[in-house]
Amino acid sequence: MDTMSHSIGDTCGGHSQGMTNSLSPQTRAAIMNYDPTQPHALSIIAFCRSLKISRSVFYKIRGRAVHEATAALHPRSRAPNVPARRYGQVVVNEVVKIRKQLKTDGWDYGPRSIYYEAAMDSGFPGGKVPSVATIARLLASVGQVDASPRKRPKSSYIPFVRATAMSLWQLDAFEYRLANGQTVTVYQLLDDASRYDVGSAAYSRHENSADAKDVLERAIAACGAPQEVLSDNSLAFNQLRAGRIGSVEIYLASKGTMPISGLPGKPTTQGKNERSHQTLIRFLDAEYLQVWGPLNIAFGSHPYCPAVPGCRSVGGQRRPTARQDYALTWPACSRMSWPPVSTQIVLCTVRSTIPSA
Repeated sequence: MDTMSHSIGDTCGGHSQGMTNSLSPQTRAAIMNYDPTQPHALSIIAFCRSLKISRSVFYKIRGRAVHEATAALHPRSRAPNVPARRYGQVVVNEVVKIRKQLKTDGWDYGPRSIYYEAAMDSGFPGGKVPSVATIARLLASVGQVDASPRKRPKSSYIPFVRATAMSLWQLDAFEYRLANGQTVTVYQLLDDASRYDVGSAAYSRHENSADAKDVLERAIAACGAPQEVLSDNSLAFNQLRAGRIGSVEIYLASKGTMPISGLPGKPTTQGKNERSHQTLIRFLDAEYLQVWGPLNIAFGSHPYCPAVPGCRSVGGQRRPTARQDYALTWPACSRMSWPPVSTQIVLCTVRSTIPSA
């Protein structure tokens, strides 16, 4: 690329061509045809001033003309000689293969999940895993992206999140139908800052305060009590808006934890929990549960394992996703017993007997 110096010694009469502006072929031809030995020829300084170029550019064009002839009429290509971010079809095929396998297994199969899956594969083609953004571009280039026409709302750019772990837990529940037609209620309890699944379980009854309290008791026994617990306005979780105090609120108060709830009709307040439902439901669908009985789906023994958008354990290996590095906040929290009582977080326990109220 032909560039021009902006130093005082290399400019003619204070004029210089911008570095990003390429010289036209006509200007380059005038430089190449200039002959200072002619009787009435301008001096080099005057010639550069007339074209508003620096002397360094003049000599660069003249030098290129000697070695490259007419090629000097055009700027050199700015493309790198060895592109560092160009991946062949072998890499694209491997990325698509990983995506299909994750989808089949019921895990999240977006660019981040693909990146971490590929990073743990020592046999990945080329030995270098593309970045998350590059994986997204590669998938888009081969039509392996699920269409999402809904635009991101502007309110999503203002995150609702606590700064430290154990400041806030989010509690929510959803119903899941097994393959035999039986319905269970799955409670999910997440730490707001780290997305750590502090305790999730499934019960045979519909959503109720007794089971919600049982989930909280198990989580607090393992991890300690948080400062606040956020839930929706279900009577199973929070009865304050109805003018009553339920068993869940009484239990949390006894542990020094404040129960709070989102505004009615505003489910986005509990968005992290709603998102975690998608991951768990996708996994359960892939497992195709048919029988009623004890079922334990445990994360790996790594105590930092986050639950959203999908942390998993296969063959004893930790499978992290987007928030895995937030783990450093956990041991720094003085209110949390560290390490947790159990190094395995039980994600889903479907019980064969109905717990006592």
